[in-house]
Amino acid sequence: VVDRRGGLCLFPDSYAYWRLAEAIRGGGPYRVVSDWGPAHFALRTPGYPLFLAACQAVLGPENRLAVRLVQAGLGVGAVWLLGRLVAGVRPAETGGAWSAPKIAALLAASIYFVSRHAASMSPDTLATALVCGGVLRAVIKDEIDPIAAILLIAGPFVKPSCLGGVAGAAVALFALRRPGWLR
Repeated sequence: VVDRRGGLCLFPDSYAYWRLAEAIRGGGPYRVVSDWGPAHFALRTPGYPLFLAACQAVLGPENRLAVRLVQAGLGVGAVWLLGRLVAGVRPAETGGAWSAPKIAALLAASIYFVSRHAASMSPDTLATALVCGGVLRAVIKDEIDPIAAILLIAGPFVKPSCLGGVAGAAVALFALRRPGWLR
C-alpha cells in the first residue's frame, strides 16, 4: 500500500490510468502517451479513470495512498458482496463452520489480498464490486431492476474483460436460482 520511490503502483497500467484521470480533471485530451509509440485515444475505457478523477478531486490530486485505501475498501466490499450473493443464491447452505458463503468470501479475499489488487491502482477491484453488487441486487429483488442493470453495465465500462464475468454471473444466477421473471 505504501508508495515506493515516487512510483504509482506495482502495475505499469497504473501510470496510464492516473494520467487519464488527471486529463479528465483538467479538461485535457483523453489519450495515453507512452514511450512505445504515438498517442492512443481509445486505449482505455473511461470508467476507471473517471473513478480515479473523482478520488483525486475529493482526496487531493497527489494523495495516492488515500486512493489505494479507497480501493482496498472496495476490495473488502467486493468480498462481502460475494459472500452475500452466495448466501442469497444458496440460502440453505448458510449455516455451519464451512458454509458456501464463507468459502466463497474466503476464496475472494485470498485472491484480492494475495494478488494485491485491492490496494493497487487497478480497475479489477472496482469492476468486480460493481458486477457483484448488480448480481446481488438482482438476487435480492428477484429481478434485474434499473439499479442492478446500471451496476452490471458499469463493470465492463470500467474493465471490458469483466464482461465475461457478467455473463458467467448471469448463467450461474439462472442455473442456481431461477428468477421470478423467468417463470
